[in-house]
Amino acid sequence: MAASVIDLAITGVVATPSNAASGEDVSVVVTLENLGNQPIAPGTAVNLEVQGLAATIDTTPQGIIALAPGEITTASFTWDTLGVLSGA
Repeated sequence: MAASVIDLAITGVVATPSNAASGEDVSVVVTLENLGNQPIAPGTAVNLEVQGLAATIDTTPQGIIALAPGEITTASFTWDTLGVLSGA
């Protein structure tokens, strides 16, 4: 019997616009994939935090639907870039 593995991975990140001006909201969509061999429970919270930024990406947890092994879904966040230097 294989060991139980829970592995929810970020397999993609898209930010729109990709070259925002300081103070502009950026929409961030994260693709999540269940790479484990166990289901991900309904309502699992997903937070997006990026270290080293001078601003905070929306820290409101996004609930995702249950994911069976191999399934993929997305979670969306908003990043207020106010206070972030252009090009940072």
